[in-house]
Amino acid sequence: MDVGLTMKIKVHSIAPYDSMVRVIKECLPIFTDLDITYSIGDFTKGVEFALLEEMKGPDVIISSCGL
Repeated sequence: MDVGLTMKIKVHSIAPYDSMVRVIKECLPIFTDLDITYSIGDFTKGVEFALLEEMKGPDVIISSCGL
């Protein structure tokens, strides 16, 4: 039975620096079937964000670490 309910895939992206946010924001209107959030942090801060986001239950965490 189709009740018309769809759940978006939750994606959290961790950008190592501010200029990567532009790319993430460009993706938002393209991937409307995804619930995309992001944070900014290089290696150490990125790990902290990943651990915090993991507790929120995203389906996917993307990080480029900035190494």
